[in-house]
Amino acid sequence: MAGPLRVLTQPVETFSTLTKPSGPENVVSGTYTHYSLTGPGNLVAVPVQVDKLRLALPLAYTSFQQSTSGTSPDPNYNPEYYINYEPTTGNIASQQRYRDVLTSYQWGYSGQLPVATYHNADRTPPLSTDLSRGNEASSTGFESGVGAGGNPNEDYWNMTSSGQNFISSTAHTGNFSWHLGAATNGFNYGPGRLFSPVRQQLKYRFSAWVKTDAGFGANNGRLVLGVNRQDGSQVQGNSSCYQATSFSDTAGQWQYVEVILDLNAAHTSLGIAPSAEQFQLNAYVYNADGQAFLVDDMRFQPVDAAIVTYTYDAQSRQPTSISDARSYPTYYEYDAQQRLLLVKDHRKGIRQALEYHYQQH
Repeated sequence: MAGPLRVLTQPVETFSTLTKPSGPENVVSGTYTHYSLTGPGNLVAVPVQVDKLRLALPLAYTSFQQSTSGTSPDPNYNPEYYINYEPTTGNIASQQRYRDVLTSYQWGYSGQLPVATYHNADRTPPLSTDLSRGNEASSTGFESGVGAGGNPNEDYWNMTSSGQNFISSTAHTGNFSWHLGAATNGFNYGPGRLFSPVRQQLKYRFSAWVKTDAGFGANNGRLVLGVNRQDGSQVQGNSSCYQATSFSDTAGQWQYVEVILDLNAAHTSLGIAPSAEQFQLNAYVYNADGQAFLVDDMRFQPVDAAIVTYTYDAQSRQPTSISDARSYPTYYEYDAQQRLLLVKDHRKGIRQALEYHYQQH
């Protein structure tokens, strides 16, 4: 059986010294890196914390405590940034500079490619035993092409293909979206997810791009954010605990829709402090019309967070779109040799066209 891998090529500590003519040797800078094991079988050694020397004045080399096996690093080292990893894949889950905002990452395409970057938001599931429960941020673009819940490539958003509810090959970005069929018995519910945000005092945004069939009725499509108590019970009859944004016929175009709920205001309305009980947020989309619509690029996040999402060509792994913090995409097209050919804006207008010519010798 293979044992844990040792780091033989990456330094644990590096430092620089300066010696003036006829003067002592002084340490002027240094970096100390902490490593840990992660990935399948905990066999991969990765950096998890980087410390930097913080010196008001150069430190005499004779006073510097150089780290060696079994000894601690110099006490003048202070944390610079931290890195966390997904335990099953070894992919970077988040990183954070000391006293700075957190940046977290979401991976797709069988865990091979980053599909979202979240600045100032933590997407790490709050319960390691229940990955379906989200934290502060998540997104899905249906690019796995699999219409089923419990899918890590769609960050565990709840969806079930049945009847008129299925993965569609007409997409806002990438190759796929979700087709939400006509309402039966008044409503047809589409993809959604339950979140237990660590920061209960923030406002949260749920957004998506939608495209309706012709003749879609006025205000018959909705994006919803609703509050559940910690025991899972839904709060009824409280406007601070339920927010919805309606949409109508999109005239054959993709339309951006968002809804915002103030979770701190929800606590206040129920007289329960955020520190006393962790509320849950239920984000979902539903159809109350006799016509269908498509939904794509669904995002959940704090309003003061910034999300960037990516889609790729699954074979070449080249990015086919990058959507900015406003959820507006830039599209990329390639030639047969996988060279960048066109860059298009969110309306598919050409922003840049490239040509390639062979030089004659």
